[in-house]
Amino acid sequence: MKILLAEDDRNLAPFCVLTRSQRLCSRLCVNGLEALEVFSKEPFDFCVVDVMMPVKDGFTLAKDIRKVDSQIHSVSYG
Repeated sequence: MKILLAEDDRNLAPFCVLTRSQRLCSRLCVNGLEALEVFSKEPFDFCVVDVMMPVKDGFTLAKDIRKVDSQIHSVSYG
């Protein structure tokens, strides 16, 4: 499973390491614009999106992601 984590708090980077050790591949993006660019270029199974991020907030990011892939699973938090 490939997970996109959109989170501006770099302290959550250990989450990415943990998921890799469990045979899940994750990608950390530190703002909404970066996350959308990465999502547009790579396939993901699931997105975890922080609501309050710089450049593009999580609500807008989630809407934009669904325009690219309406079947994607996502969770917004924050």
